[in-house]
Amino acid sequence: MSLEKIKLDSAIYKTRMRNHLEIKDDILFLINNKSGGKRIYDENFDDLDISKCDYDTTGFNDKTHPYMPILRPHLLNELNSIISDMGYTRFSITNIWYQQYNTDSIHGWHVHTDCQFSAVYYLELPEDCPKTEFIIPYSQQEKIEIDIKEGDIIIFPSYVLHRAPKNLSNKTKTIISWNSNYENDIGNHAYA
Repeated sequence: MSLEKIKLDSAIYKTRMRNHLEIKDDILFLINNKSGGKRIYDENFDDLDISKCDYDTTGFNDKTHPYMPILRPHLLNELNSIISDMGYTRFSITNIWYQQYNTDSIHGWHVHTDCQFSAVYYLELPEDCPKTEFIIPYSQQEKIEIDIKEGDIIIFPSYVLHRAPKNLSNKTKTIISWNSNYENDIGNHAYA
């Protein structure tokens, strides 16, 4: 039995949080001082050591994520402004969390399950901190890094292998990530 491989391009979407500078310090204050985050570490793996994270499999609400009242209106505004350009009419966020990477923190190659898309908002990204890397799905060999800056948002298919390389700087990188599902009304599109 042979397996035929048919190439299908996948998009990684990139946009900016327009009000990034207005919300950054308030969100960081809540993450650093009021959030119940914990370290994610596995001594059996040398590629999982996240300094602080509030990932919670039960979903999200303002009690478990105190920064959500600040982030929510700005995030929804950004996502609503790009959704039609992505070819969709509706989306739902199924989970959201932050991750902080101090010196030597790392999150090895992984994918996200039970969703169509994953996303990263780069809340705090000093210049010498590492950026997310991706493996091109078709070849599963070629690694790419997207040109991102603090305040950027990237949205990508959740099956794409990606990682946060080890932070070799002495500065902290803070991201907010989420999983989401998108829908469209097929009859309203040119390909119908």
